[in-house]
Amino acid sequence: GRRGGGGPGPLRAAASLSRTVLTLFAGFMSREVLMDVSDYEGDRDAGVRTVPVKYGRRYASRVALALAIVAAASAAPPPPPPP
Repeated sequence: GRRGGGGPGPLRAAASLSRTVLTLFAGFMSREVLMDVSDYEGDRDAGVRTVPVKYGRRYASRVALALAIVAAASAAPPPPPPP
């Protein structure tokens, strides 16, 4: 057996964890920005500074779309290792 740790195993695990964290973060942020878009009028009237209130609903929708694309891309399976 191999001794001493290291090798591709821990690196692969760290990469997998990083992808999972990125997927979840981008997905949740996308949803939150979209929820802020739907709450635009109430947030504006209450003086809550959300992305849609500060930059507009169209810009916020584009941010949410970009985050959703990042979430989808990071959720895709990684390419196979080289031979």
